[in-house]
Amino acid sequence: MTLSRNAFFSCPKVLLLVVVVISLLPSRLYSSDNSDSKVEHLYNVATARLAGVPVTRDADAALRRFIESGVRAHPEASKEKSEKAIKTFVDAMLKDARSREDILASHKVEEKVDMISFNNAKTSVCPLYPFC
Repeated sequence: MTLSRNAFFSCPKVLLLVVVVISLLPSRLYSSDNSDSKVEHLYNVATARLAGVPVTRDADAALRRFIESGVRAHPEASKEKSEKAIKTFVDAMLKDARSREDILASHKVEEKVDMISFNNAKTSVCPLYPFC
């Protein structure tokens, strides 16, 4: 006895199984385990924490690379721990930028997060799992 393809899919249990498996695939592909989505999420957490403070292009790029390297080095890190760590790092960058505010103001430059702030934050908070 041979079964045609139509006979295979006419069985309700098999059809239900196929539907369940297919419905699970997209959610797995776009789950929080995806490192690119983790990077994007943590970058959004960082920029929200910066709350409109100007960030130089090079510091912004360095921050994104910092997040990417942490996510790739430690994919097992929990979302909560990673968020807490990136907030700590951004707070250190902001603290540094504000500590130099008087110097910047005397040169008529507005407060901003730059590579000096990025590097000083890295020096002050690292090691900071999962990023450094």
